Amino acid sequence: MTDPYGKASECIQFTIDDIADPFMLNDIMTIGRQYTFSLWLMSDSEASLSVSGKTFMSNNTWGEHFVTFTASGTDLAINFETVGVYYIYHPQLEIGNKATDWTPAPEDVDASI
Repeated sequence: MTDPYGKASECIQFTIDDIADPFMLNDIMTIGRQYTFSLWLMSDSEASLSVSGKTFMSNNTWGEHFVTFTASGTDLAINFETVGVYYIYHPQLEIGNKATDWTPAPEDVDASI
């Protein structure tokens, strides 16, 4: 797959045929703390998903999205609102009110670099 920068890359693919249940990330936040969730999103047709009350619209081109919110619980729900195939690139949940550029974790960097 081609990433948002035009390079061959891997991304997350979700094939959604039932929109009744959200994709849950459990026990990852502290109640009362501010977070920003960001991702690049593309889908095989017009589609949408929502995170913490914000809807991200998608189509067959990459779009960058983010939402800042204060955690009211410890789980994060990603609600797919349309059936279809979704592609997600560099999703991040980070503390604070700004979406920062994605970087690999130090333990994921090739030691020979």
